[in-house]
Amino acid sequence: MLFVYRVRFAALLGIGGGKRTLWEVGTRVSCIVVAPGKGRPAQRCARPVSTIDLFPALIELCALPKLTDLDGGILLALLDFSEGPSEPAITVDENRHVAVRDDRYRYIRYRDGREELYDHVDDAPEWRN
Repeated sequence: MLFVYRVRFAALLGIGGGKRTLWEVGTRVSCIVVAPGKGRPAQRCARPVSTIDLFPALIELCALPKLTDLDGGILLALLDFSEGPSEPAITVDENRHVAVRDDRYRYIRYRDGREELYDHVDDAPEWRN
């Protein structure tokens, strides 16, 4: 059995803050994946991934023919080993502002040229730019 649960509004799970921002609280999406032969019971992974990684994972888990022109795909590696390889998670909002998040940093670039850089080791709440 394959089970995937994804919720866009993390406030439903007790995570507060505005969902229309490019900061951590606005881009975080809760996702639960349970698949045969993948991961361990109650395994958690805090690594950033993009929702674009979900479709290639579902194709592989359902044993469907692979599509070679898809972006994403890091999700299955993280199911097998939560500290596995990582790729930056990229978010583009409706105004075409862009955020790039990796294991340590979040970089935001606005269309008007303003930039923000946050170090999650030293500033997890993203208060110091």
